[in-house]
Amino acid sequence: MPMRAIPFKHVCLLGMNDGEYPRSQPPLDFDLMGSDYRPGDRSRREDDRYLFLEALLSARQQLYISWVGRSQIDNSPMPPSVLVGQLRDHLAAGWRTQTGEPLLDALTTEHPLQPFSRRYFTQTTSDSPPRRDCSHTLTSGTLCTHRKAKANQERDQRRLNKIANSKVR
Repeated sequence: MPMRAIPFKHVCLLGMNDGEYPRSQPPLDFDLMGSDYRPGDRSRREDDRYLFLEALLSARQQLYISWVGRSQIDNSPMPPSVLVGQLRDHLAAGWRTQTGEPLLDALTTEHPLQPFSRRYFTQTTSDSPPRRDCSHTLTSGTLCTHRKAKANQERDQRRLNKIANSKVR
C-alpha cells in the first residue's frame, strides 16, 4: 500500500539489491486470473516503484540507500536494484557539487565487506586509491553538507584510532 508522503528528517532504505526490489511475484499454478492481466489491475512491481518515489519525496534532510555491491564469494561487482540504478544514472548524467566534483562520487560511500577490514584501522591519504571491496551506500542530502560529512568522517576516524589504541594496550 502507498505510505502517503509523510515528511521525515531521515529515510533509510536497506537491502536495495538487484532482484529483491522491486518485488516480483511468481505466478501460482492454480491462479487462472494471474495470466490474464488487464489494464488497471494492481501490480506489486508498480506499487514498489511508487513506494520508492514516495520514500525519495519524504526525505527532508537525508536519504540513505544501501545494497550489497560486491559478492562475498569472488568479490565481483553486484548491481543495485533497478530503481536505484535509474536514480544513480540520473545523478551521473551531469549533476555536480558546488566544487565541480561529480555528484554521484560525492554521495556514494563504499564500505569494506568485513567489519574487521584493515581499512577501518589505517590512516588513508589523499594519494591512496579508493578500495573497491565493499558494500555500497548512496547517501543524499543537501549539496552543501559535503564539509559536514568530511568532519563526520574525521570524527569517526578519531574514534576508530582510540578503539585500535585501546585494544593494543
